[in-house]
Amino acid sequence: MQAAREKSADMNAAQLGQELEPAASQAAEQAKYFDEIVNENAQLEGRVSAFKEELEDAQDDLAKKDFTIQSLKGQLDRAGDGGQFVVNAGCLVGMVSRKAPPSR
Repeated sequence: MQAAREKSADMNAAQLGQELEPAASQAAEQAKYFDEIVNENAQLEGRVSAFKEELEDAQDDLAKKDFTIQSLKGQLDRAGDGGQFVVNAGCLVGMVSRKAPPSR
């Protein structure tokens, strides 16, 4: 570092400018690269967020279908007992279309 200071003391402004030009150019390139990485990171974070939403929707659909399957299995079990079974379609549709998973 001391050698660079001694060398710069012996240079005029034009010579110093010539010495600093490559470093300034490199710093500008690095700043541009950093900006590109920041932009790419923001895009990736957006994609992750979208994937999380898709996953949550798929989990909700899976929970609804699982509830429907369990409900239908229960109906089949009760129907196999030989008793008469009546289905309230409105109630069944309401259970299937709710967002919350079934509670036991």
